[in-house]
Parts: sequence; C-alpha cells; structure tokens
Amino acid sequence: MGGRTDPGTPAGTPLDWRRAACAPAAQFARNGADVVVQYRYAGEVHELRLPNVIWSGLVQEARVDTFATLTAEWTQGAVAGGLVRHVDGHVDLRYGYLGLREIRLPATIWDQILAAIRSRAVDGLDR
Repeated sequence: MGGRTDPGTPAGTPLDWRRAACAPAAQFARNGADVVVQYRYAGEVHELRLPNVIWSGLVQEARVDTFATLTAEWTQGAVAGGLVRHVDGHVDLRYGYLGLREIRLPATIWDQILAAIRSRAVDGLDR
C-alpha cells in the first residue's frame, strides 16, 4: 500500500515550513490546496500531501482523541469520512470520494504528526 508520496515540491516554490519540538522528524507547510508533511524515516526523506479537507478532518479528530486507541480494525468516520487503522508498526489512512487514496505511514511518524497537531504548532495550515 503506497502512500501519496510525491517527488517533492517544485523548485522555485519556497514553502514556509513549520517545525515542532515534539515532531523532530517532520516539518509542515501549506502549498495551494494541500498541506505538505515532509518527514525523514530510515535515512530517507518522504513527502506527503494531504488535501485541505482531509487535513482539517485530521486536525479535528486528533484534538478529540479519536486516534488514541487505534487497532488493526478500521476506525470509521475519521478524517473527513475516511478510515484509519494501526497494523504492524504502521498506520494506514484511507480516504477519497472520487478517487480512493491509501497512505501507509510508520507509526512513529504518525505519532509525531498527531503531537504537532495537539501542541498547536501547525495551527492555521488548513486556512
């Protein structure tokens, strides 16, 4: 299950990256209609782009602890109508109305993303 990892932000498009002390492997930015999460895992840099509606849903769900007890079963209704689960050290995120997207993130990166949201270090990216 491949995540939506893009080759990167086009050169000449400087992003206003935000970092959070609680998420040392990740940085966050807004790029048009997407929120970009760039993270380092196992020595490689990955870039994840989430549409604003998905990011906004993720922020809302993270703040009410929807993801506090993820298991291998899909959690329904999370992330703007999507599904989330925790399996074998990874978190799978599935969303999309017209085109289904599936993202697999290392659980440690997922935890850092949630920590950055809860700490409010990335507030305002969904605007």
